[in-house]
Amino acid sequence: SNGNTNIYASKRYYLFKHFARFVFMGATRYEVEGLPDDVLGLAFRASSPQDTELGSAKTSLILMNLGSTTYQVDLSQAGLGTAIGGVITSKEYDWQEGIVSVPSVQLPSNFIISVLFS
Repeated sequence: SNGNTNIYASKRYYLFKHFARFVFMGATRYEVEGLPDDVLGLAFRASSPQDTELGSAKTSLILMNLGSTTYQVDLSQAGLGTAIGGVITSKEYDWQEGIVSVPSVQLPSNFIISVLFS
């Protein structure tokens, strides 16, 4: 052993963090349809608003682009409520919080975004 006891966060850690933070306890999971083949999507709705670091949210949408193509995904017909913010993890960013430009989001390759709705 070299005595190094430091903990290093990997991209898998940040991927897991999307689910740990934004899949609310007791929430109902909904199918997400109409996405490109390389994009996986999960939506969750809680029975009451949940406090998050981005604000009070009742619905979360997690989108993962596992392919090599950049996609533009239109959220305008999803009926999820008003977007309050989101978090991305990509090659460049581990955990980047901010405002998400809804009604559509850009999904570069190897990218995950969580969008929260009131």
